[in-house]
Amino acid sequence: MKRILCLLLLAAVLLTGCSVLDNMPKPPKVEPEADTTVPAADTASPAPTGESEKTVPEHGVLVQIRRQVREAMDPENQSARILSFSWDEVRVDSERYPEAAEKINEMMATLEDSWYTGRDTGEQDLYGFDAMLSAAEDEYTMRKSLGEDPTEFTAVREVRVSRA
Repeated sequence: MKRILCLLLLAAVLLTGCSVLDNMPKPPKVEPEADTTVPAADTASPAPTGESEKTVPEHGVLVQIRRQVREAMDPENQSARILSFSWDEVRVDSERYPEAAEKINEMMATLEDSWYTGRDTGEQDLYGFDAMLSAAEDEYTMRKSLGEDPTEFTAVREVRVSRA
């Protein structure tokens, strides 16, 4: 008897719930409006010449970032990495402002060179691949003599482009 009463009650709830849904107001039908914007002038793209060309928008700037990575392994048996050294190479192209792009490229190349070689550093600053490698090898030798596990030195120079 209890089962029948529960089933009847459940059926009443379901039927009532369905009828409530039928009585709810329906959302209005929305029809898409015709596009009233003026179409931009057709810009014909140049025919492919067979060689890959960089496409730079005439009103914009193209920034290319390429990650460079150098790693060094331990001097004894080349089994443990003791140095991971990476940096981003940046190149800027602009058809509208080629002189500015060239100046930016020169400055970025100077910064990349300074990062890799370690020039223009003070005694407290330690960067440059050769300086970092020397420090990593010294640390490896010291830790091996103490019976400790070697540590990995890491140096990363990242570049991000923010859009205004």
